[in-house]
Amino acid sequence: MTNRCFKITRKTAPKFKLIRRNSRSTEFILSQKLFSNIEQCQKFARLKNALAFNFYSIDNLKNANINLEDQHNCQVLGCPETHIRNSLVSDEKFSYYSLYSRHKMRVNDTIKCIPRVGLFVKSKEFENYTNAQAECIKIHGKMANVISAERSNELSDYVGDKLTYVGLSNRDKDRLWKNEFDEPLSCFDYRAWDIGEPTSRGCVTLTKLTINSSTSSISFPVWKVISCSQLLPFICEILPSFN
Repeated sequence: MTNRCFKITRKTAPKFKLIRRNSRSTEFILSQKLFSNIEQCQKFARLKNALAFNFYSIDNLKNANINLEDQHNCQVLGCPETHIRNSLVSDEKFSYYSLYSRHKMRVNDTIKCIPRVGLFVKSKEFENYTNAQAECIKIHGKMANVISAERSNELSDYVGDKLTYVGLSNRDKDRLWKNEFDEPLSCFDYRAWDIGEPTSRGCVTLTKLTINSSTSSISFPVWKVISCSQLLPFICEILPSFN
């Protein structure tokens, strides 16, 4: 188990690719700095868990009467461009880079971006867990990983109070709770089990539980185990396009 957990920390980071020249995304800028080359900008983007970035070379500015200290040629972005979120503008100075290719996204899918985390699609159809896995593969994805507070909180807001399949189960022979990236739950500290869970082998659903009192209400994500044969909606996590 220790070796499997070690592999998680050693995963190869996905690659950023040039999507469009002479263009700049107006998505939310996490941070921006001045760098002498694109490799430094890419490294900065990974450090900030950015999903995309805008960049231009300062070489063309060195001979101009411009104070480089006032320039930010590397803008790292919380979310990438999609067919739903198309905020590219013409800008001869910049080029736009992303972890995701819009050409691999289906036109009819409604995509949710969780900044610095990834892109997600909630199904419009009800499927059992096995068929849900297959549907996610069709859109270059996997069942959504929920093993972090940020992921479970954001995705529970997305699904509301409806039980929705996510990528966590213990159906394999080793009976370990794992996500769809073959990462054991025991390698992580975060849990969102409902009271009394996990009760049995099965597949995990995510829902948003709200507790009301006379003065206030509180909502939080909950994991519940059900039979993998039940027909339910599901969430896919779109994989970065360039590995």
